[in-house]
Amino acid sequence: MKILLRSCIATLIAGLVPAASLALPPIPGGGSQNGARLPDDQVEGTIWEYRGTLQSKPAGADAESELRGKFRIEGTAVFAVSQTIDLPSREEVKEVVDDVRRGKGIQLKVPTAAQQKRIGQYRKISRSRRRFDFDDPDSLHGIMIVRPKKGTSDVWIGTYDQKQGKKTVGQWDVEIRPIED
Repeated sequence: MKILLRSCIATLIAGLVPAASLALPPIPGGGSQNGARLPDDQVEGTIWEYRGTLQSKPAGADAESELRGKFRIEGTAVFAVSQTIDLPSREEVKEVVDDVRRGKGIQLKVPTAAQQKRIGQYRKISRSRRRFDFDDPDSLHGIMIVRPKKGTSDVWIGTYDQKQGKKTVGQWDVEIRPIED
């Protein structure tokens, strides 16, 4: 009898809370989690803007009091929005310059197309909470846990524990929202 009662209550609650209000916005470019690459190589996924206010920091630490930026999610991966390319090493540049000085014909290696750097991943930790594990010392490095902000359909709020190695160097109150860029 208890199992039947719990099942009825769970069904009733599920019917009262629309699932769409608890899900991340749909990813453009198709109904599946990872749509096919479009012919013009347009990036799919949702771009999120984040803002944070420093909550607390360890004694003696110098830190900025504002956190701002953007990231993109595709599937469960989190990517930096800015594009990056690999530059040649100093030795490779020196070889090419030496060959040019000697008058030798050379073939230059052209960099590959710009790639978006993967900076972490996210996962659902409860019906309404998401956990972002960032692992990029250049932008975000730490754990962000967010939940939908009451009264809105697309704003998420939560906390971000900024890490340096395994040590927490700052705690932030954050707000993220999907944007069109």
